[in-house]
Amino acid sequence: MTTSLVKADQAASARVLQLDALRGLAACVVLAGHLAQVFWQPFVDAGHALVHGFATASRHAVLVFFLLSGYLIAAGIQRNVVRQGRFQPETYAAARLARLLPPLAGALLVTALAAIALALFTSPPPALQARPLEYLTALLMLGGLEQANPVLWSLNIEARLYLIAGVAAWAWTRRPRAAAGLALALLLTVLCTAERGDFLLFAAVWLTGAAAATLPPVLQLWRRRLCVAALGTCLLLLLLQPLALSILEPRPWLNAGMQLLAGLAYAVLLFDLRWPRPLLLLPAAAAGFSYTLYLLHWPLLVLLMTALQPAVSRSAFTAAWGTALSAALALLLAWALARPLEQAARFRALIQGVGRRVWPGGPAP
Repeated sequence: MTTSLVKADQAASARVLQLDALRGLAACVVLAGHLAQVFWQPFVDAGHALVHGFATASRHAVLVFFLLSGYLIAAGIQRNVVRQGRFQPETYAAARLARLLPPLAGALLVTALAAIALALFTSPPPALQARPLEYLTALLMLGGLEQANPVLWSLNIEARLYLIAGVAAWAWTRRPRAAAGLALALLLTVLCTAERGDFLLFAAVWLTGAAAATLPPVLQLWRRRLCVAALGTCLLLLLLQPLALSILEPRPWLNAGMQLLAGLAYAVLLFDLRWPRPLLLLPAAAAGFSYTLYLLHWPLLVLLMTALQPAVSRSAFTAAWGTALSAALALLLAWALARPLEQAARFRALIQGVGRRVWPGGPAP
């Protein structure tokens, strides 16, 4: 019995390390793709394969984020339902807000400071010019600032997925109200799709991660078969027609289909394979600040790129050391800010404490 528990703990620890490593790696891939876009894209033509590669690598890393999010959120909901007997929406909402809002607020502060710095010393590029109201709507995850900080588009989608998942989980564990709750979840999905046409694509990738966490063994077998087939198809396309996987493919239906195929393929790499521990240690070191890094790096890159103009667009040497400097500063700043901002347990307790003061007769956490 003790041996079985030890093996189970070891397996769980290995799974956490692998997921952390892939989360950290995905954040670094997004950073690398944007470094290439900012500092090296001026040296190649718009249709160059490297341009497709930069953009596609960043987007595919975002697909990994959606897979991980679906897996972790669905697993958390399942654990809470098993432990408490039903879904607790107030606990769920507090946990999600504690995870999302503090790093988002830090990223918005960095974006505002970058815009102010550019306004003081030079004419800010149009991408960093934004109205104050956009900062409020961005903080509320209602849209806004997607030019000043383009990565916020994925956060807005993720927040909507959290809401829909919470409504669906609430409905599923309250049988008398299940039909009404699931109808509300479906209505929210329709509204989100009307708001953004590619919402269903990312919802499908998110659900793939959720399925990997929650499906029973028989259905897991079919999920693995589907994902392995998708992985084989992606590898074949890489050999025969690699640009078919590019997110710059002009046909929207093919673009979305290739991203969904890639999302299914990545599920095998994330959840069904076990990677050697030595390969995981370095990227796992970035997991603790990966979310902060993802949210704040873009305005910092724009600030540094603008400060180095025009030399950075004329000299490969200047572009190289500008890239290295920007990467180092982005990693350092994310690491420093994540220490106070990525403290989800502390912020969750704070949110729940405020909730109890505002609503003393509300449900206990």
